[in-house]
Formats: sequence, C-alpha cells, structure tokens
Amino acid sequence: MAPFLVIVVTLCRLTGTHGITTVSEEVSVEVGATVSIPCLYKPSHKNLVKYLCKGGVWLSCDKIITTNSKSSFPEGQYTISDDPDQGVFTVSIISQEEGTQTYWCAVEMGFSKLDEKTQFKLFVSKGKSSLYVDQQEITGFAGDSINISFDSKTHGKRGWCILGHCKEPQDGFIEGSHYSIDASKQGVFVVTMKDLDMESSGWYIFFQGKLNMPIHLTVAVNSKTMNTPTSTTVSTLSDEVSTKKITEKEPDVLRNDLKNQLLPLGILLFIIAVALLVSWMFHRRAKRKLTAITVSSETDVVYSSVMPVHSTAAQNKPTGDMNLKKNPKEDENITYSVIGPHPRI
Repeated sequence: MAPFLVIVVTLCRLTGTHGITTVSEEVSVEVGATVSIPCLYKPSHKNLVKYLCKGGVWLSCDKIITTNSKSSFPEGQYTISDDPDQGVFTVSIISQEEGTQTYWCAVEMGFSKLDEKTQFKLFVSKGKSSLYVDQQEITGFAGDSINISFDSKTHGKRGWCILGHCKEPQDGFIEGSHYSIDASKQGVFVVTMKDLDMESSGWYIFFQGKLNMPIHLTVAVNSKTMNTPTSTTVSTLSDEVSTKKITEKEPDVLRNDLKNQLLPLGILLFIIAVALLVSWMFHRRAKRKLTAITVSSETDVVYSSVMPVHSTAAQNKPTGDMNLKKNPKEDENITYSVIGPHPRI
C-alpha cells in the first residue's frame, strides 16, 4: 500500500497546478537572440525555489535551471533571476534551434505538495522575428511619457496590458487609461505610456494575434528636476529612451554663479603674478652678485720695489769707509712706491 501512495504523491507533484502567470501565447524570437520571460507568482512562494523546465509534456520535461543551482548548459544560454519583492522571477533564453519550443515556469512546493507551474512557448525563426522590439528592458522618468515601438509582421487583435492583469482584448483594447497605441505606420505599433510614476515599474505585455512580447519598464526619479521647475519629454522609438530637459535659471542665480567662478580665478592670477615678481627679484639679485665676483677675480695686484735712497754725502764716502757705522738719520731717507691694483689689459 505504501509504495502505491508514494507513486500517487509523486505523480501529483509532477502534474502540478497553474498558480503562476506568464505570457499567454507564443513569443517570437530570432535564432541566437536573447529573450526574457517573466513568471509572476503568489506572495506565499516568495522564499521557495523557482525553476525552468523544457518539454512539451510536463511529466517528462527537463529541468534546465533553478534559482539555487547553475545550468548545465553553456554559460549564458539559460539564466534565471528572482525578485521576491515584486513576486516575479525571470528566465532568459538564447535559443539555437529553429521551430516552436515549449517551456514551463515552475515553483518547488515541497515533497507533499504540487509544484506550481505554467507553460509558455517560443517561436524561433531565422531572420527577424514576426513581433520584434529592440530591447525588452527600458527606463523612463517619473512624470514623463515614453514611447515603445514594435515591428510586426503578423495580423490579429492587438493590445497592451500589465502582467497578471491581461484580458482577452477587443481590437485596440488597452488595459489602463494612461496608455495608447498608434498604428498609423504600417507594420509598426507605438505604445505611449503617459504620466509615469514609481508604481508604473513592472512587466507589460504587448500582443497581436497569437504572438506576445513582454517588456520590463523601470521608472526612475530624475534628481535634477526634483527642486527646479522643468519641462521634460521622454520619447522612445524601438525601445530607445531619449530625454530632453529644459531648465531655466533666474538671472540672479546666473550672476551669482559667475561671481563664484571669477573670484577664485582672480585670486589664482594674483598669486601667480606675485610669485613671478619675487622670482624675478631673486634672479636679478643673484645676477648682480655674480658680476661683482667676476670683476674681483679678474683684478691683479702689482707691487713696486722698495729701495733706500742715501744722501749724497754717503755716496761720496770712500770705499774704505763703507764698513763704518751708518748714521741712523740716514736711514730715514727711504722712499716707498705706491702699492695698488693693476688692471688687466
């Protein structure tokens, strides 16, 4: 009896229920391109393990990747991320095979409970996909408007809705009063979202016929426009967001800004001028000292000979009397020549 109960419980666990919300139809994607699929779950599943399963039949699908383990496939081919605060996990897939592929978003509920799951399909084709957008991740600013452009090769009813609140639309049906769709250009649909606020962030679905295209919008606060009056327009074509901001300042503010910039510049120029003057004075003083030293080193001193001059009486004395004692007064008659510098010629 026990083995039978184990088999029954296991089959029930594998069969599961539909407690997760994702795209309702196929998502068109080009071979080798990356596509992201959101899977919305209940708040009670916040701390549970989520995973992606591949296969047309749930009982035999292959578990590709989970939030608590890595994928066994080449890096980047399959990724998964969970946002518990928003109650959604996202799987990204790079498909290398052409054709329709079936996947499952699932949540592990434990051995005794049924796994929550839901199915989605990828329509993979060579060349540009039938419902195409440049990027699935876009950014807008609070209070602005944003345009998202989709290229479509398919036909059928079209609509725009928030993930988890999509209904079966009539032609041109839009979920929300702040959205509109422009189909004036053949093969191109432009969705306009007006008056964005922080609650506008999340996953949206654009659909036409049997094809879906999920878009994730992040609304940010523009800090530059929080305290100053501005006129802002954000326009996005083919999911590219461009922002034009016009900010006008009062004349007094401009004058104050000019003063604040010129004052430091004037101080800097004054310091540079003083430094140059001091440097020039030191240079001139050093040059003078060098000139004086050079002149002094080039001057020679010449001494003339010093000779005694004797009186006439002494000179007329006989030779024999030369050995006699000289008269001291005669020594006083000595003539000295002037000693002085003799400049070079």
